[in-house]
Amino acid sequence: MNEEDNKNEHWLSEWYNKCRYKYIDLVGDFGGRELFVIEGDSLIFKFIYDPKTDLLNFGQTISGGQFLALTYLIENLLKKFKERECVFHIAFFDVHKSIWNNRPKLRIAREIIIDHLKSNTEISVFEFKDWWTEEWKNYLDNMQPSFILTGDGSTEHLEIKAEKDNYNDEEIDKSISKIATKNSLKLTIVLRAFMFFSLHDRDKPVALLPGMEFRDSRAHAYVFERGTNSNNEAQEKSSVIKNLIMKALEVYDEKSNWFKGPVENFKLTTLNKDLLTSQECSYVWSNGGKRIALILLSLTGVLCNNSDNRDFQYLAKIFLFHVILLDYLPLKLRAAQPVSNGNTIEAFLQNFYAYSAKVYRSEIFLQATQNIKNNNLYDFIDTRLFASLIQCRYDEVLNFNDLPNEIKQQFDACWNLLSRFCEKNGLNSLDIDYIEIFKENFQIENIEINSSSSVDNREAKLHPFKHEFFEEYFEDMNLKIPEDSNVKIDKYQINWERLL
Repeated sequence: MNEEDNKNEHWLSEWYNKCRYKYIDLVGDFGGRELFVIEGDSLIFKFIYDPKTDLLNFGQTISGGQFLALTYLIENLLKKFKERECVFHIAFFDVHKSIWNNRPKLRIAREIIIDHLKSNTEISVFEFKDWWTEEWKNYLDNMQPSFILTGDGSTEHLEIKAEKDNYNDEEIDKSISKIATKNSLKLTIVLRAFMFFSLHDRDKPVALLPGMEFRDSRAHAYVFERGTNSNNEAQEKSSVIKNLIMKALEVYDEKSNWFKGPVENFKLTTLNKDLLTSQECSYVWSNGGKRIALILLSLTGVLCNNSDNRDFQYLAKIFLFHVILLDYLPLKLRAAQPVSNGNTIEAFLQNFYAYSAKVYRSEIFLQATQNIKNNNLYDFIDTRLFASLIQCRYDEVLNFNDLPNEIKQQFDACWNLLSRFCEKNGLNSLDIDYIEIFKENFQIENIEINSSSSVDNREAKLHPFKHEFFEEYFEDMNLKIPEDSNVKIDKYQINWERLL
C-alpha cells in the first residue's frame, strides 16, 4: 500500500466517522417486513470477533466456542428476525473470504455456516463474486430490497492490547487471541467500503448489526441513508475506493501462510475415485453424513503429508472416535479440559483445519457428497470432547475394542476406510499398535481459560462459565470439592449405558 492508498484509506475512515445516522426500529419504521438483505460475513464477524458479548471464544484451541455454538448463535439471531415477521435474504461475497484467510479454522467455519444455511434452513442464501459485479447490481434491481444490514468491521469489546500470538507472532487483542491478526484487522475496511458503495453506487440505505437491539416486537439499529451522507466529493470517490479495496484484498490476505506446500498441493489420487463409489464408502457416508466425508478426506491429507509424525496418527484415531460420538453425546456430556502437550494438539488441529478448507472446495469432495442427504457439518467437531477422550486414553479408560456394538461398527468402518484412503495416497499403514507408546505424551494437567477470567481447578460449577455478575446469584450452585479429594474416573471402563 503506497502513500496515496493510505490517504484514501484515511479518507474512507473520516467519511464513515462523519456519517449521520438514526437509531430506529427496523420492523415498524424502516420496512423490515419488506425484503431486506443481510451481508453474510458480518453475521459471522459479529460472533467470532466479539467473544465477550456472547461468551463464545472461538479462538481457544480446546475449551473455546465450538462450531455448533457458532451455528446456534447465528441461527438464534436470524430467528429473532423471523419472530418479528421480517423478510430477508442473506448475501455472501467471495471477496470477503479474505477476512477469514488468516486462519484455516475460520475459513472452514465460514464454509460450514454457508453450507448449513443453504441446506438446513428455509432462508434464501445467495453468493456473489464481489459487490461491484453486474450480478449483484442485477440482484438489487430485480429484488428491490429496502435496505442492507451489515457490519462495519468493529465490535463492542475490541480493545487492542499487546500480546504475542503463537500462530503468526503478531501483537493482537487478548480477547480475540488466535482469531485476529494485524492484517485481518486491516481488512475490516472492506466492510466500511461495502457500506460506502451500497449508499453511493447502489443507492441503498444501510443498517448496522453492531449495537442492534431486539425489544418486544421491535428491532432497533443504527441506519445510514444516502440523502444525509452524500456530497460531491463522495460521489467522485467511488472508483478510488473500489481500487483501494481490490489492492487491500491482495496485500492483506493471509491465505498463503497456511495454504502452501503439502496443503496446496494435496490431491486425492485417481485410485480414490473408485473407492469413493464403493459400497464400503456408501455405508460410511449413509451413517456419518457429509461431516464424516469431510473428516476422512481431510485426515487423509493430514496423515499422508505427515507420515513421519507418529503423534498425529495416535491423535487421529481418537479424533475420529470423537466425531462418531458427536451424534450420541449431548452437549452437557462433552466435558472440556486440554492436554498438557498443547503444541502437538494445536499443530494437529491446525493441519486438520487447513486440509478441511482445501478438501471442502475440491471437485472430488463435491462429487462424493452431492447425493448425501444428511448435511450435519454444523456440528463439525468438538475439541472439548476430543481432549477428554485423549485423557481417557491416557488413563486406559477408553478401549477401542470394548465399545457398544453400534458405535464400534461405525468407528471400525470409518477407521478402515481412512486406512484405505491413506494407502492409496502413499501411506502404507496406520501402525496404531506401535504408536500406543505415544500416549504417554498426552496427559491433562490444567484447565485452559480465557485470559479475562479465572477458574479454580478445585471448584466444580453447574453453569459453564465464571463471571463476577453471576457469582452473587449463583453462589449456591457452586459445588465445593475438598482439597484432599481423590475422586477419579473409573480407570477400568466407561459406563456407556449411562452416557448413551
